Amino acid sequence: MAFTTTDITNSYVLSNEGQLTIGSAKLGGYKSGSLTFQAETVDNSTRDDQGWTKSNLGKRSASLSVTFNKIDGDECQEGLVTLFLSSTYAGKGLEVKFQQSATEPTKGGFSGVFILTNYSESVGM
Repeated sequence: MAFTTTDITNSYVLSNEGQLTIGSAKLGGYKSGSLTFQAETVDNSTRDDQGWTKSNLGKRSASLSVTFNKIDGDECQEGLVTLFLSSTYAGKGLEVKFQQSATEPTKGGFSGVFILTNYSESVGM
């Protein structure tokens, strides 16, 4: 191909070699996760466009899904449950930081503010 394209939707698998922190607390029992960026387009075509679609970039969003083993007494895990059950939950975001390598902090990563929309626990038999 003679040109380079860029995806406007990217998904990243968060390696279990890294670490995840919420605020200043490290999430204990971290196993895996995925981070997805999405962008919408807004159709602004008119009859003058001779049948061609014209669009502009719309809203962007990011979502984070994390799997971890439950550890009793883990400050970060208990904080997630407390926040989700709080009557003042609305409008509070979590600052999440992910480092690709716990031993090499300069290797890269991501940080952002997320709203907790789902929390679930399951027990294996």
